[in-house]
Amino acid sequence: MADMANTPPTRLKQILGDVVRALARAKVRHALAGGMALAAHGVPRATKDIDFLIDADDEQAADHALGELGFTREVPGQGFARYVRHPLPELPGITEWVDLLYARRELGRRLLQDAQSDPIAWDSGSSLTVVPVNGLILMKLMAMVSDPRRVQDRQDILDLLRQHSTDLQHSWISTEAAKLGEAYEQAWRQLLDAHQSGAGSPVPIVGL
Repeated sequence: MADMANTPPTRLKQILGDVVRALARAKVRHALAGGMALAAHGVPRATKDIDFLIDADDEQAADHALGELGFTREVPGQGFARYVRHPLPELPGITEWVDLLYARRELGRRLLQDAQSDPIAWDSGSSLTVVPVNGLILMKLMAMVSDPRRVQDRQDILDLLRQHSTDLQHSWISTEAAKLGEAYEQAWRQLLDAHQSGAGSPVPIVGL
C-alpha cells in the first residue's frame, strides 16, 4: 500500500503549505512539529506525515479547516488526532495524513507562543511557525519515555543535540524533564551522556 512515506518532497511541501494556510484562515494557533520540524531546524530526515501542535481550544476550528481540504478524522487518541485523505480516488491506496497534537497544559501553550513569536523563514519569503528546538526535544523525550518502541525519537534528539549543541537551553530542558517525573529526568541524562560520548549512530525504526 502506498502512503506518504513515498510522497515526493515537493508534494509534502505543497501539503504543508495548504494546511498552514487553512489553519491560518481559521485562526488556529499552530506550530509545525515532528519530522518536518526537524528539517526546519536543520536536521532533515525522511518522514511520512505532517505533525502540528495546536491549542486544544482550537480543535473544532482545525477539524473544519482540514475538512475543507478533504481530510477526515480517522484516529482520535489521547491528546492527538490523525486526519487522512485519498487524493486520487482511482488509487485508494495512496494516503496522505496530518497529525494534530493538542496543547492543553501551560507547557504546550507556551511552546505555541514561543513558535509564533519567532517564526522561521520559509518558502518564497514567507514564514513558518515551528516548535522551538528546546520544545521539540522535550516533546520527543515525552514520546520516547511514554513508548520505548519509538526509537526514532531518541535518534532525533541526538541529531538535534549535535546540530544545536551551542544554542540549546539545557537547563530549561532539565527542569521541565524533572517536572514530568523521574523517568523523564533519567532519560534526558542518558541522552546527554550519549551525546557527550559521541554515541547515537542511526538505529533501525521499529514499532512505528
